[in-house]
Amino acid sequence: MLEAVSKCKTGDVYPIGRFKGFDLLVEKNYMGVNYMVLRGKTEYKAEISTSPVGNMVKLENAFNGLSENEEFLIKKIDQYQRDMEQSKQEY
Repeated sequence: MLEAVSKCKTGDVYPIGRFKGFDLLVEKNYMGVNYMVLRGKTEYKAEISTSPVGNMVKLENAFNGLSENEEFLIKKIDQYQRDMEQSKQEY
């Protein structure tokens, strides 16, 4: 990861493989921050550190956090649907 991001130009996203069914990419943004990106239907980013072990921990945490994010979003969708139905009735 560190080697791949060092070869990236600013603003580039470079694929480096797959991780648990997601495309794994590295990104060097315009602010000088490097990210590892898990890409599926959407993207999940984590900042790359200088520690290879730390990067793997961050990658695992990003992947494990997806289920928590999914639960949160499902609850938000349910709330929005209830709000929409209530608004329709009031209208």
